[in-house]
Amino acid sequence: MGRLMEEVRKDERAGDGGGAGGLAICFLLALVQFSLGGYQLGFGNQPIQITFLRHWADPTLFTADEMVRQTLPWYPTLFFRMLAPLLHVSGLEPLYLLLQLMTGFLTLVAVYLLGRSIFRGRVGRAAATAAVCLMVAGHHRGLALEGLYTPFFTHTLAALPVALLVLTLMYRGKTFWAMALAGVLFNIHALTAAYAMLMVTMATLADVAWKDRKSWWRWGRSVLLGGMAFGVLALPTLWQMAMQGGGGGQFFVGGGVTLRGGVWGALSFPGTGGARGNRAFPRFPR
Repeated sequence: MGRLMEEVRKDERAGDGGGAGGLAICFLLALVQFSLGGYQLGFGNQPIQITFLRHWADPTLFTADEMVRQTLPWYPTLFFRMLAPLLHVSGLEPLYLLLQLMTGFLTLVAVYLLGRSIFRGRVGRAAATAAVCLMVAGHHRGLALEGLYTPFFTHTLAALPVALLVLTLMYRGKTFWAMALAGVLFNIHALTAAYAMLMVTMATLADVAWKDRKSWWRWGRSVLLGGMAFGVLALPTLWQMAMQGGGGGQFFVGGGVTLRGGVWGALSFPGTGGARGNRAFPRFPR
């Protein structure tokens, strides 16, 4: 990892171009992806999330709605509260359409930048372009629960390009900025930020083997300050989760995620949740 980062820095000093062309490719492919993958409003998590958004835009709405009143404090994100002022200058339908287009484009840009950061020179441009082209068909589902492209906008879509940018900064050796951006991301989507921070942490620890004595101080200072920046920037959502008993209403039982008495089928941390005898999880007849 350390040698790879040094090679990336050499390319940066050499002025390796292709940025404008890459942005143009991402823009055109984002339009193609939108045309192929389509667009939907009112699907997935949108019904509850749009309700939260409208409540933050007008706190007098849904004050007697028990679902909103009981669920909103357990939703560990500041995204909809930050997005709410835009409803005063735009309708919901055009706002969500614009956000769908923007996140699709920014995700492709982030994938392109990540590819250029992992590889070098012409190989980097080719690899980044190939990765972006593969993303265009992201609305097709393989064996995973989610596709690479979701036709309805959620805060998870907004978090994806930010998480990819965190990894890009990590590959470019900018550990402090990667951790700081992960802290900002935590306020948008805590679980995505936790995954990104875990990858940055593991890569940083693996990079220790490549450090000499002269670079130890700079490396340690960057990691220490980056960890502090992550904690400070993530503090608003961390505080909200702590006030609600941790996890924003989510708690882990036997490797699965239980949401206020119900069970979420998409297990983030598979473990003993599906073990025989655990009645909290549905089992399929053979």
